Amino acid sequence: MLGRVNSRGNMELDAAVQNTVKKLEGEDVDMFEVFGMSKSSLSIEAKRQMIHMYRRSTSRGIAVRVVADGRIGWSATTDISAKEVAKTVSHAIASLKVSSSSDEAVIVKPQEPEGGFYERVGRSYSEISDDEKMQMALKLESEAIASDKRLARVRSPIYEEETVQFSIVNSNGVFLNAKRGLVSAMLLAIATEEGVSESEFDFVFTPRFEDLDVQSIARNAAERAVAKLGATSMEGGQYPVIFENRAASSMLKILSPSFFADNVQRSKSRLAGQVGEEVYSPLVTIIDDGLLPDGFGSFAFDGEGVPSQRNILVSSGKINSFLYDGPRANKDGVPSTGNCMRADVNDIPSIGVTNFFLKAGTTKAGDLMSDVSKGLFVTNLLGIHTANPISGDFSFGAEGFLIKDGRKDRPVRGVTIAGNTHDLFKDIVAVADDLTFRSQCGSPSFRVDGLMVAS
Repeated sequence: MLGRVNSRGNMELDAAVQNTVKKLEGEDVDMFEVFGMSKSSLSIEAKRQMIHMYRRSTSRGIAVRVVADGRIGWSATTDISAKEVAKTVSHAIASLKVSSSSDEAVIVKPQEPEGGFYERVGRSYSEISDDEKMQMALKLESEAIASDKRLARVRSPIYEEETVQFSIVNSNGVFLNAKRGLVSAMLLAIATEEGVSESEFDFVFTPRFEDLDVQSIARNAAERAVAKLGATSMEGGQYPVIFENRAASSMLKILSPSFFADNVQRSKSRLAGQVGEEVYSPLVTIIDDGLLPDGFGSFAFDGEGVPSQRNILVSSGKINSFLYDGPRANKDGVPSTGNCMRADVNDIPSIGVTNFFLKAGTTKAGDLMSDVSKGLFVTNLLGIHTANPISGDFSFGAEGFLIKDGRKDRPVRGVTIAGNTHDLFKDIVAVADDLTFRSQCGSPSFRVDGLMVAS
């Protein structure tokens, strides 16, 4: 694994977890779980070739879950002193009195791993000098500015790193400890011509510091910003629409909650009752893979200690399964898929994705538009938070390029696309081979015919 949390901090957290376990073993509960988390992060931002911001932070804490008589109690603390640990245990037990009996009052049992989690190891972040990291932020800015005379300025050229450690012990025999780190770089490039400005953002992550290519990130953002100069609207109508991989990833992200078992069980997903049915295009295979090497959401196990695994949710358009944590899996009588997420020790555990993606197709990305006489190539979507997560209905602002006679023509902005995410994935007619990830969601470019575009 990459990165190192301060060794003293590790020892203190491990000791606090064991202390909590000892206290719980003396309590009158049926089952318990102790979750420990430690985070170490660094953020460096450049501005006008100087370091504008340098921020290092650490945090750690413990969360406790207890089960008794079909009820579940929960409490958490970021103070891992013996006194506060004792209080946290007491608060978790006290909360049992005000909770209702539920079939979700579950502490998971150990599960055999589907496969090991392996990825290439580079230098630990603590071995890399701050000067080398600061140069990353400075180079992000300088490379973008130097790439084109129309690049007016750069905002938020940032280098970041984060190392996270999880420790999980429960009364059913789970005893796990692992850590992992990611580094990332991002910036917003702003191009100006004839008094009009356009901007474009780029973000890249990797577990290996050595693989962080800031020159490519900077130049890509700059080139995309320059390409948008002179953008105008286009005539409304129904057109073939190609979603570039980054825009396609946004559409897939909107779809992802439909696969969360809690949404399915509460009839908040249109996919309820659809297992085995061909709901989407035969070109659509959707996977959530917690073991994906170099993946944004990869880890050895989930927030309950269930080993991460590769889950094929949609196969050639047919719904195979959903994403589960322990409680919802117990409700449906199936194994957990390892999708219990805990972004912070104070967060109530919930279902989420690891590395959620549409499987790449075989079509070359440039060939998606080869037979399109007029259409829209979408590079960015605006306002994706407005989509209805239950029905799937959406209406977004879109940016991109007019497609004319099989090629990208002029840049387009100020248009709206509308439809339904489930219908969109049903109507896909071609999937490209250019899979890329935007954090935890990834997609290749794909094409849909007959989508409504309004100017």
